[in-house]
Amino acid sequence: MKRKLLAICTLGIFLLASAAWADDFWVGTVSGAGESVDFVRTFDWASSGSGVAEGMGPAGSPIFVGDEFIFRFQAFLVTFQGAEGEVIVFPGLHIGNEFTIVAEIPEVVIAVEFTETGNATATFSTLPGGKFFVYFDPDRNVNVLNGYGFDDGVLIASGSIKPNQISTFTHIPTRNEGVGSTTLYGVVDYVNSDHLYPYDNLVGIRFESTINYPPGNSATVSFFEGRMGEGSLEPYTIQADDLLLKVDSSSAFLVKDEEAGPCRVTGGGHSTSGEAPDGEWDETFAEVKATGNPNWYNTYQFGGQAGANTAMQPQPKGQWTHHQQKGPDGSFIFHAGTASAPPGTEITMIECSDPGNCLPARPAEFKQIDFNGVGTFRNIRNAPPSLAHVIPNQTYHYFEVHIEDLGEPGRSGKQPDADDILCPPEGSPGEIANCECPDFYRITIYQGVIPEFDPATGKVTNLNTEDVVYDVYGYLTGGNLQIHPPTGFDMQ
Repeated sequence: MKRKLLAICTLGIFLLASAAWADDFWVGTVSGAGESVDFVRTFDWASSGSGVAEGMGPAGSPIFVGDEFIFRFQAFLVTFQGAEGEVIVFPGLHIGNEFTIVAEIPEVVIAVEFTETGNATATFSTLPGGKFFVYFDPDRNVNVLNGYGFDDGVLIASGSIKPNQISTFTHIPTRNEGVGSTTLYGVVDYVNSDHLYPYDNLVGIRFESTINYPPGNSATVSFFEGRMGEGSLEPYTIQADDLLLKVDSSSAFLVKDEEAGPCRVTGGGHSTSGEAPDGEWDETFAEVKATGNPNWYNTYQFGGQAGANTAMQPQPKGQWTHHQQKGPDGSFIFHAGTASAPPGTEITMIECSDPGNCLPARPAEFKQIDFNGVGTFRNIRNAPPSLAHVIPNQTYHYFEVHIEDLGEPGRSGKQPDADDILCPPEGSPGEIANCECPDFYRITIYQGVIPEFDPATGKVTNLNTEDVVYDVYGYLTGGNLQIHPPTGFDMQ
């Protein structure tokens, strides 16, 4: 069968294969010519963006596995968008100034398949050597028809396109049309701090595009033509055996994952967690003995230290106590790593995140801490069915704690309202916490086991980490939790 494929060779320009980062998008300020706009996430490039696959035309020409080619792309910015897709207008855009993007990407054909109806789908892989450049130009000069003005101005960001990203594209010969939908990731190696802020955490870029043939209003005669002495890529003139395409794309910069780091937490407090049958009590926000039946919600205290060496064996990495005082879960004391708990209880993992500290909290590198471990119950009274199988000081329970150190226990000593949108009901794990909220605490305890110990390490080997028997969370009604940098002794 004749290997006829139209725009397949282009899809590799903007298609995801596998990304090195989670999609943690940069949101920041873009500046130029004395103007700036804030809260930008997305760069929306014009639908008249032009692409060309060198030597892969004219349309309908056969292609084969192993064919290599260079794909070129250029476009100007239509608008910026915020995190929710809202349009952000940059003063003077399209009137006196402009933002443009150019890219040059080597690719290779790795598969060609045909359907019974004659549609052809090709698969490509990006090769090493791909690169992109983003510009700001205070003197607008782009011209799609002659390809001028895209690769000039002030460079604000540049980098490389990741190799080995797989893409596909389908050609429909009965209509002599081609269409694709693509995503591509790149590595940022230069950022102009005069135009993008913050800039020190910007490490990647993600492109999303649709690619079409015929090129329509994206038709051009050349690529990367611009002012003498400016630009980064060699100008290129369209040849008879090239395949010209329409590329409508957007891009967003990516920031590096904030790695969790070492830290410790000390302190304690009290809170409530629960919901009244009549809806009077909020599910998570501590309303603190205002009205209603106290049995509708759990009241509890907690405290200790995690990540801090206690200098007391057998648990030198912290201790934690949670005292359930009253409510639907009865009353009990839960210990981990304390002198009164059996051997084998411990805090096993400590991880901090959300860099920076709130005021007036103690200066620290992080605002959130998570730790887990093994603990036991004692002094259980009025136990609900979920705790019926607990044997004090005998069943060992896996548990998890999440804490957010956001300053004082509450804003001016007060709790947020139940409908306070600033303070997420379950805290902000995995997100940036709001310093306007009180400190936050959550503990989750799992079904217990009669422990089996590793003879070499003394650790429990048969913990249940799936079945939850107790879970409370809320913003503190009193007390204080403080995250600290670890001391040298803590790190031993």
